[in-house]
Amino acid sequence: MIRVHIWCGSIAIVTAVLHGVIFIYQWAKKGDVLEELFPRSECLTSKEYTSKDCQDSFKNLVGLLAVVCLTILGVFSLNWVRRLKYSLFYKAHILLGPLGLAFMVLHFHRMALYLSPSLLYYLAGNVPVLLKTVIHWRSGGVALSTVTDLSLDSSLVAMTFHLDDKTAAIYRSGSMTATGTNEGLIIFRTTGHFTKNLAKCLLTEQHVNDEETTERRVTT
Repeated sequence: MIRVHIWCGSIAIVTAVLHGVIFIYQWAKKGDVLEELFPRSECLTSKEYTSKDCQDSFKNLVGLLAVVCLTILGVFSLNWVRRLKYSLFYKAHILLGPLGLAFMVLHFHRMALYLSPSLLYYLAGNVPVLLKTVIHWRSGGVALSTVTDLSLDSSLVAMTFHLDDKTAAIYRSGSMTATGTNEGLIIFRTTGHFTKNLAKCLLTEQHVNDEETTERRVTT
């Protein structure tokens, strides 16, 4: 599904940019690009606001803002940016994604009908995960047993953690590797900025806890 999301997002960005470029080209031939994109000062008054020219200018402006949001989001989603600056990629999605969708609906109100199935699918897939995360956070998270560097340069890290009976019964082969009766194992490779920092924090904390013999808990 991630690949589908990437391809659909890329197609949406490219088509949105082409849509804008075509209209700007047509306005440029007439010499009225600025007039079409930016509402006149008179449009800010209550009398002129509802006029067709002003409404068209406002629609064009929010359309331009939507394209800007999507373009920046697309740049921050490039593979090398995502791996080097994952926090920037994540924050751009959280901020520019909803903002761009809002501008698109303001630009063309029927866009809401087009977006509804995707939004409902997104909410159905993510709200349960979010609720589960909140429940785990309120209960103190998952107790990590050990964090082990499987390589000489921290490029492969293993985490073992305790599972209660109910959780252990849910997971099957492939979702995690069983290491004991109620122990789970997750192995991840540090391929980018985010995973490298995660490994560094976990291994540093492991060293400290080995000396203090305290239990660590993380929220999943």
